[in-house]
Amino acid sequence: MLNNLTIKNKLIATVGYLAVSMLIMGYMGVHFLGVANESTKDIYADKVNKIAALDKTIRLMNRNQSLIAQTIIGKISTFPDDNATTQRRITEISDTIAAVSTLQDDLLARTWSTSEQSTLEELKAARKKYGSEGVGPALAALKVADYQQAMEILQGPLHDNFIKLAESFDTLSQSQLAATKLTYEQGQSRFHMVQIFTALLMLGGLIISSLLAWWLIHSITRPLGLAVTAAERIAAGDLSQDIPVTSNDELGELMQAMQTMQSGLNEIVTHVRQGTETIASAAQEIAVGNTDLSNRTESQAHSLTMTATETAQMAKMVEETTEHAHHAQKVAATTRDMCESGGETMAKVVSTMSEISSSSRKIVDIISVIEGIAFQTNILALNAAVEAARAGEQGRGFAVVAGEVRSLAQRSAAAAKEIKTLITESVHKVKDGTQLVEEAGDNMDEILTVVGMFTDLLDSIYEASTQQNSGISTINRSVSEMDETTQQNAALVEQAAAAAQSLQDQAQALEQTVGEFKLAAYSGSQAPAKKIQRQAPAESTEHQQQHDEIESVGEEWQEF
Repeated sequence: MLNNLTIKNKLIATVGYLAVSMLIMGYMGVHFLGVANESTKDIYADKVNKIAALDKTIRLMNRNQSLIAQTIIGKISTFPDDNATTQRRITEISDTIAAVSTLQDDLLARTWSTSEQSTLEELKAARKKYGSEGVGPALAALKVADYQQAMEILQGPLHDNFIKLAESFDTLSQSQLAATKLTYEQGQSRFHMVQIFTALLMLGGLIISSLLAWWLIHSITRPLGLAVTAAERIAAGDLSQDIPVTSNDELGELMQAMQTMQSGLNEIVTHVRQGTETIASAAQEIAVGNTDLSNRTESQAHSLTMTATETAQMAKMVEETTEHAHHAQKVAATTRDMCESGGETMAKVVSTMSEISSSSRKIVDIISVIEGIAFQTNILALNAAVEAARAGEQGRGFAVVAGEVRSLAQRSAAAAKEIKTLITESVHKVKDGTQLVEEAGDNMDEILTVVGMFTDLLDSIYEASTQQNSGISTINRSVSEMDETTQQNAALVEQAAAAAQSLQDQAQALEQTVGEFKLAAYSGSQAPAKKIQRQAPAESTEHQQQHDEIESVGEEWQEF
């Protein structure tokens, strides 16, 4: 019956049980936490507050007695207190009495147990006597400054009634402590009980959960193991075994579907195997034909590619020659321009040299005049010296000056003579230079004529190279177009051959793959087709020789 449950229902049942168990444990935990909280609240709100109020009441009553004693001692001592201090203490005693009365009223208004009611009655009687016989008369005596009467009341009725009240307060405090301890012990007992109950509940839930988990895992993993085994057998190509169906749940439906799938696969693989053998035979014939066509097309494309390459190299060399001729033409034109400029420069140099020669002759004439002036100055200085000598002692100073002027005139004459000699030599050299410059100008004219002829020759070479380059470029474009078309054809043939070979390989692979399946009562009709290896076409000897000749021509063009 359980095997007929679906996996969904099994999971719902397991998860539902776990959820109910968690809810039960959660409810128990919350319930017992609430009980513990109420116990804690009762301890704090009732018992602890009562004990604190009793303790505070005792402390205030002690404070009252202390204030009464301080007031009395302060007034009857050797150095009595001032009235303000006494009045302040009396006021504090009154306030403390009111606070004690309020605390006692609050304690009496609280809820007490039956055993504590008798103590409360004693507390009420002692409180009444404490007020009427003790603290009340003592406060009245202090107010009228009867400190002796106040001392007697303090040591008598006030002290006795305080002892009785203190005993009642202590009895109530002990009763509240006992009640607090009882509440604590009850809480501990409930805590241990909850611990035991929770442990038993968790143990039971763990056992039942483990059983449910084992049942659920077994009901899922066992059919899955059978399904995995069947899938591995099918994956290995064994379609001849039956697949058992052990349940009616989803896994049983899976096993039934796998059994149906195995039957369908068995039939499909049988038909595929038969078709594969036919395809493999046809693919082998296509591959052989396409391989031969590919070899021939590839050889033709290779030859045309070499021709296109060599034509392109020749066109490149012719283009380089044209560029070189054009460059030489530019250089020759530049040289001719430079020669023309040099001729003009040489003409300017000849003119300049002539002007220099004329200027030199003028300088020679000027120097001759300077030389004559120096000669006449020398004669005048000599005459002056003679006249100074005739004058005797009076003309001695003038004779010295005349001597110096004569000396300067002689040196000027000598310098003018040397300058005249140098300028005369410069005039002769300028004349020789002018003659050489004229000869150089004639040579530049001859060079200019030769350069013009060379430029005309280079123009003719450039024009012929340009026409040749245009013709070879046309041939190169035609060959390139033929090469491109042949390459495209070769690529298409190569693709067809590759497709045919791929088809043959796939057919063989499919045949081998289908052969891995184990089918009932089947035998193949053909063996797998054999692969055909293509060989690359060899380059012909004649074509290689043509290629070598074109390369040698290209080298000659490069050398030119």
